[in-house]
Amino acid sequence: MRLIGSPPPPSRSDALLGPASTLFWMPTVADSGLEIYPLSLERYERMVDAGILGPNDRVELLRGVLAAVTPQGITHAGVIEELTHLLVSDLPRDMRVRVQLPLRLPESGSEPEPDLAVVEAGPRTTHHPQSAQLVIEVADCSQSRDLNVKAAIYAESGIQEYWVIAVRDRAVTVHREPSPAGYAERTVVHSGALQATDPRIPSVDLDDLLPHLGDG
Repeated sequence: MRLIGSPPPPSRSDALLGPASTLFWMPTVADSGLEIYPLSLERYERMVDAGILGPNDRVELLRGVLAAVTPQGITHAGVIEELTHLLVSDLPRDMRVRVQLPLRLPESGSEPEPDLAVVEAGPRTTHHPQSAQLVIEVADCSQSRDLNVKAAIYAESGIQEYWVIAVRDRAVTVHREPSPAGYAERTVVHSGALQATDPRIPSVDLDDLLPHLGDG
């Protein structure tokens, strides 16, 4: 994760991208010896509403920490596009697919923006959804974070089902039975039709989806 802090010495990327590229740089906590000052969910949302954090600031709040969102490769984006098409085509009217939009998870002080989330339909006038029937992350270089940090956050928040689609491994890790201690069930699937526990969600044929996976 990257946190707010003082920037490193100027680099070639600074010359290309400008000073804003270093806004969320900080050494790892282990290296810096500094204590983290957690950012509350409410303060984070006020920063977004005030324009302090905008669309070009690719971050999400994970356990009170501003974490940089990994840029998407061609394969990553292609899998999201294919999954969106598959889910939206057959999803009932009382459900919605949210693509890289926030989930508000106060139990863990987090507001992640998963690649896909299937949620109940409803007005969004006061806050982002605080639950989902299915959350999906497409993982390439973010695989460790998705399988560990985010899996713990989603389980603690009661997300009933969480899939991590590993680009390099051509596999899906399915997490079910959440609790504050984590997911009790974790299964790796390589082929066949994958059906979510909520029967309203259409099944995903991995034999059709996984051939889309390349090297990232």
